Amino acid sequence: MIIEVADKANKMDRNVACIGYFDGVHLGHQALIKKTVELAHKKALKANIITFDPDPVYFIKGDSSHINSKEERYYLFDKFGIDNIVSVNFSKELMNKTADDFVEDLLKEFNIDTLVCGFDFSYGYMGLGKVDSLRKYNNYFKLEVVEEVSFDNKKISSTYIRNLLKEGDIKLINRLLGYEYFKYISILNNIVNFMDKDICLLKDGQYHVMINDIDKIINIEKGIVKTDHKDLKEGIMTFYE
Repeated sequence: MIIEVADKANKMDRNVACIGYFDGVHLGHQALIKKTVELAHKKALKANIITFDPDPVYFIKGDSSHINSKEERYYLFDKFGIDNIVSVNFSKELMNKTADDFVEDLLKEFNIDTLVCGFDFSYGYMGLGKVDSLRKYNNYFKLEVVEEVSFDNKKISSTYIRNLLKEGDIKLINRLLGYEYFKYISILNNIVNFMDKDICLLKDGQYHVMINDIDKIINIEKGIVKTDHKDLKEGIMTFYE
């Protein structure tokens, strides 16, 4: 279930929740989701994910480059066992809330039994709220902190994976994502369009893909994705090594 909320939340059932934007839903994010689902099952509660729309980074910096569209992220949340997606409208008002107000006005209202977050989670105005400061709200919710997930001694992060997309390293990208990179697409006159109208982050070159289970080679030149596949209103393009 998708629960759309404004800055002021509506009361919801008791739950275990993790929080973040989760671009890529990579192995680091999956560690948070796995812990959330495990705790929820143990406590016989719903497993919720609290995320934001639009992306706070886009709202603040105007950067629209993403690993996943919203629809792709939501598909992955469901695939990994999340019951409810709590989508919070990220606004100027929310951006300017102090760390205390972020908890009091928002998180407190979500009826959370246990909040799961990453070790480097920050919140509130300028990200001044840190994990340690969340511990003082133990009268509202318990806190479960998930430590860094790394590969070859490097932290797995959305920024790292976006940079790998620009390098075209599909093998390593798929390793860090924990699934084959995919995009929801349409095709018109041999041009592939991403359904989210996002830009193509991949480096120019040829890539081995599956388009709706049909093996294809695509060519990317100056961000334009070309294929000999027939026109397609909706499809899934999955990238292999």
